[in-house]
Parts: sequence; C-alpha cells; structure tokens
Amino acid sequence: DGFQHYKMAYSAYWNKALILAINCQNIAITGEGEICMHHIEDPGGEERIRGPHCILFAETSNFTLRGVHISQAGNYNFMGYHLENGVFENLNITEGYDGIHIRGGKRIVIRNCDILTGDDAIAGGWWENFAITHCNLNSTCFAVRVIFPATNFEFGHSVCNGPGKFPQRNLLKQQGLNSVMMSAIILQ
Repeated sequence: DGFQHYKMAYSAYWNKALILAINCQNIAITGEGEICMHHIEDPGGEERIRGPHCILFAETSNFTLRGVHISQAGNYNFMGYHLENGVFENLNITEGYDGIHIRGGKRIVIRNCDILTGDDAIAGGWWENFAITHCNLNSTCFAVRVIFPATNFEFGHSVCNGPGKFPQRNLLKQQGLNSVMMSAIILQ
C-alpha cells in the first residue's frame, strides 16, 4: 500500500541523498547554480549500481525548486514523499535515473523544466491536484510514468521526445547502450 512505499523515505538503504529535508516547511532551492553528483555509484545499492539521490524531501510543504541545474544523480535527481504545495520551475535536470519522482504529492506544479534523464523524466503517484506544463521531457524510459493513483492530474503544453539523450546507467553497464523511449505517458 501507499504507506509501505512512504516508509521507504526513512529507510537508511533508500534515503541517501546529497540534500535531505524531512518534515520541513517554507524552504527553497533557487538560483542559477548546478548540483552535480558525478554518478556516485554504490555496489550495495539497487541493481548493484545505484547510489544516492541528489535531493530527497519527505513530509515537506510550501517549497520551491527554481532555476537550478541538477545533474548526474547516483539514483533519482529529486525524490519526494508526502509533499504539499510545491513548485518545480525552470529546472534543468540531466542524466541520473528519474528526474523528478514523487510518491504522495498534493498541489504540486512542475513547469518550464527541461528534464533529460536516463530513466523516467517524471514518475510516481498518489498525486492530488498535480500539474505538469510547458516542459521538455527526454527519457530513456517514460517521459511521465504514473505508477500509483492520481486525482486531478493535468499534463499539457509540453514536448516528450526520444530517443533518450542519456542512457540508463544500469543497462549501459549490463547490456550496452539503451536509449529507447518506451512511451511519452504511461498510467499504470
């Protein structure tokens, strides 16, 4: 169930991140800088390669990520659990696995972002009043992957394109280069 996945935010195995915010309100990461993880790997991680997320927020509300370039995450560039009133705007997210992955999000807006990843560009679920607009999404997997229920989900005025500019790192090591975009939007 949703609670089981939400508990993963507190797992020492899963919550490794360069920037970790749990139970925070009224926070922002803004500017024109870059947060680069240099593909940190963990042989003990998922698929024996995935390292830490770049940014992980859990139980966080009233937040903004704006104008930053996030790149080369060891796992997800942004991972979120139980988020409310969030804005992702004018972000440039490249490489890594998922660009933005949110499990439990209310009143979330993702707009004017360029997300070019080696896995899903935007993924997750348990979304309420969730909007993706005016984004450029390039993926080696799915541009938008809704894997859990969503209510009042809007997607529009965006471009989904492939093949993926960046390969999925686990497949690159195991099977050679994989750059196929499987679907623009998948609702599972």
